[in-house]
Amino acid sequence: LASLYLDRHFALLRPKLTFRKVVCLLAQFRSLKGRPDEQKLILDALSTDFNLEYDFLSIICEDSFNSIDTLCLLVAGVARSQVRLFLTLTHLPRLREYIKVYKCCERLFLFSPDSPTGRYVLDLRSPTDYAVAEMLKMLDAWETSVARKQHLEDRSQYGNWSSVRNCTHQNVSMTSLADWILPLFETLELDFVTWRRPATDALPFPDRRWDEMMVKL
Repeated sequence: LASLYLDRHFALLRPKLTFRKVVCLLAQFRSLKGRPDEQKLILDALSTDFNLEYDFLSIICEDSFNSIDTLCLLVAGVARSQVRLFLTLTHLPRLREYIKVYKCCERLFLFSPDSPTGRYVLDLRSPTDYAVAEMLKMLDAWETSVARKQHLEDRSQYGNWSSVRNCTHQNVSMTSLADWILPLFETLELDFVTWRRPATDALPFPDRRWDEMMVKL
């Protein structure tokens, strides 16, 4: 449900480029080849404001000043799907480039909306870290609403039903992310403790099957 909620939210919040606009955009981007500063202005806008398809990234990387930096900027705009993110990385020609992009975007690749509990230290200047912070903010608001509707006990740090704890930005403590507009600078630190728990009839993943899967990987 958490993944579905985020997908619907970003589908409504971020517009998707139509085919006609993609053609014009790629033509304009190609005309700026050899002018990295102007190309980066376009990439910065695309990284935070639009939903992008993974095949669009492969095309725009061909004319960019640096394909690795371009992917690091734009991968956060790809629809929040592990399959799509994986397909995006398959466009890289060599393992060395794959590792560089993965390290740059590691927090985004490892983030799971269905299991978000953990400690986060996010550089909001990075589009991928910003995307993680944005998803945590939306999950916090959603979990707060669900917990109140289900009449659960309030176990938040400040009595506001928030799943966020020990949240600081620029060394200033915050009680919740829900009503805060995320800035594009400095470091955001927080602990996220989800209200959600496995169903009472849920079965643990067998250790033997897990070991077999790890060996095959």
